[in-house]
Amino acid sequence: MSDIKMIRVDGRQVGVQGLEQALHEMADRLAEMPEEKAGEALLQRLAADNYVPEAARAAYVKALGRELSRHLGRPMSEEEGGKPVLSIQVLGPGCANCQELTQRVMRVLDQLGAPAELEHLRDMLAIAAFDVVATPGLCIDGRIVSSGRVPSEAEIREMIIQAQG
Repeated sequence: MSDIKMIRVDGRQVGVQGLEQALHEMADRLAEMPEEKAGEALLQRLAADNYVPEAARAAYVKALGRELSRHLGRPMSEEEGGKPVLSIQVLGPGCANCQELTQRVMRVLDQLGAPAELEHLRDMLAIAAFDVVATPGLCIDGRIVSSGRVPSEAEIREMIIQAQG
């Protein structure tokens, strides 16, 4: 079973099964395509393992194209309404504290209505690349904002607001 990655589709957090694997396998081939065409190719690849309502297809294409841009290290497009999309990673092996941090971040994002791509990195090599000293770690737009503890929802809210500028 492949991992589920949380992405923002039309303003809502949605889990997409197999996205990381698809990105690793297809990124080089999709890199030269416009974001929309790349998103369509990713959607076709992921359709067997993920339910996508026909009415939401265009939103998924846009979100998957945005996710490819994030994967390639390019600036991500904006969501409808012109708000920049934050990139947030929870870093940790999946312990209770990591799960709690992920849940708190999701609640705060929902309360703020902040467009964000949220993923929970469990792979220790990927976590080590962030140079975090202790888990759980929280990274927003490539910057470690917390390490070794689970910040309160109020603290997370301030971190996200600060990252939004």
